[in-house]
Amino acid sequence: SIKTRWTRGEFSYLEMWYTHGVNPTNGTYAYVLLPGASTEATKAFADTNAITVLANNNKVQAAKDNRTGVTYITFWEKGSFGGVTVDNPCMVIMQDKESEFKIAVSDPTQKLTSLNVSFSGAYTPVSADEVVKIVPSGSNTVLKINAEGSVGRSVECVFKK
Repeated sequence: SIKTRWTRGEFSYLEMWYTHGVNPTNGTYAYVLLPGASTEATKAFADTNAITVLANNNKVQAAKDNRTGVTYITFWEKGSFGGVTVDNPCMVIMQDKESEFKIAVSDPTQKLTSLNVSFSGAYTPVSADEVVKIVPSGSNTVLKINAEGSVGRSVECVFKK
């Protein structure tokens, strides 16, 4: 069952959690946050099947917004998923359009000094954050990110196909 607690003050917030029992084994659940959505808007969103959960395990969580084509990936450890390979835990957001590919990467732990992200496709860079070095590697593109002092902010690159 879902439990909630509302804290009011200078910085009000809502805390929610799912009570899933003691020591669950391989249990999963997924949810979408819809800030400010009315009951009607939430029901309408649920009826659209707008989100596809691509992975939900202890190594990677990923979902795709079917309306926008944006894919969100959380890597809990180094690894590969969906044509993306990372050498450290991080978050990746990407959008693959007909003529353009966008990718944003962040280190929410704020502990990394460097991060390498490789993804399928050899694209022409249009723009990139100043801390990113783009290295073509055969049919892949590698982003070498200087994460030192980034305090978790996202770095973004845009490519032409």
